[in-house]
Amino acid sequence: MSVLEADGQLVHLGKGRRPMGRIDRDRVRVGAGEVAFSCNSKLEIVMDGKASDAHYDAAGALVEKDVRIFVADDGLVHMTSHGTQVFGPGGKGQARVVGPVVEARRTAALLVLLSLGGPPG
Repeated sequence: MSVLEADGQLVHLGKGRRPMGRIDRDRVRVGAGEVAFSCNSKLEIVMDGKASDAHYDAAGALVEKDVRIFVADDGLVHMTSHGTQVFGPGGKGQARVVGPVVEARRTAALLVLLSLGGPPG
């Protein structure tokens, strides 16, 4: 489980509070403030100055190769990987984001991704 604090800090709550980075507008910063990745005007995730395979689709889902993460209005996470439902109806488990999802759907999807294993590659 992770939390996005009011100041933009992303904190993983498993085995204590472990900071993962900070959201700063359209960027995620780590360590001493270096930009780990950002989102450009085309809704692509940019790493090291180049657009990666990850992007947001028209619905606000985070898509990377064969993985799609969408957070519904009620906070329920719908995630598929290689065509298999991971979270959501028919999935192996359930996950929910608590907070203003409708206003921050892309941020919610990013929080789910970071909670599961890190930034997009």
